[in-house]
Amino acid sequence: MYIYANKFNFATNEAGTELMLCFQQSSPDFKSEQSVDVTLDTVANIVMTPSFARELAENLLHACQLLQSENMESSKE
Repeated sequence: MYIYANKFNFATNEAGTELMLCFQQSSPDFKSEQSVDVTLDTVANIVMTPSFARELAENLLHACQLLQSENMESSKE
């Protein structure tokens, strides 16, 4: 099962030994035909070491760069 997130925030502990990522989903909450509120639900909290957070960030950046270059190549066709 996939969990959709469109927001995130993070915090560190005072000692600097842990980092927490909080993934959230912002979605419309239709109260009536004239009223729409926004609901913000936490979908995951992940605690990790700074070295693991850096590894995650580097891998995400690399994946984004690959996707971007693939999209650029396909747009040339």
